[in-house]
Amino acid sequence: MAARAPSISLHVKVVAYEPCARHAPAPCDCPDKVVSKLPDGSPAVYEHDTDLGTTVLLGLLSANLLDTGQNVLDTTGTSRSVSANSAVSSPTIVAGTGSTAAAVSDTNLQSQSSGSSGSQAIASVVVSGATITISATITNGSAGTIAYDEVGIVVTVGGHTFLLAHDAPLTGGPFNVSVGGTLAVTYTGTVS
Repeated sequence: MAARAPSISLHVKVVAYEPCARHAPAPCDCPDKVVSKLPDGSPAVYEHDTDLGTTVLLGLLSANLLDTGQNVLDTTGTSRSVSANSAVSSPTIVAGTGSTAAAVSDTNLQSQSSGSSGSQAIASVVVSGATITISATITNGSAGTIAYDEVGIVVTVGGHTFLLAHDAPLTGGPFNVSVGGTLAVTYTGTVS
């Protein structure tokens, strides 16, 4: 009997929270945060077990795990030469308002929200056995409500930014996050 090849799966969870009644507009970690509601009254929570990793992710994995240089498209759609074993920096969770279905060939979010309302450095990385969990919370610091409908992960290699994962549209979305509200994004990768 042939051995089963290992597989890598991604899972994403997105939760929209109302601004904290005690701390807004400052972000907080209050245990009694209120989850925002969708227009149908259900909680603004999205979970997806087969999050879409991109071909860019495969190119960067090949360069860094298999010690082979690759040409990989960055977030501007420009082909960049990535050397074998290149250092990766600035892992970031990103969010935007695009609602077209994500594709494995995506190199950027469709419509990333600007400034800190559209990106946040990864705040937590937890590795346990064959699972890695990364998370960040984006605070809407804009002047109005943002209708988030897409999330992703980007990293920087050699001064260029690359999209590793993209999820859109968020089922039940968009998630309307008012000024001072937050969007908590958690990606979990598992090798099995």
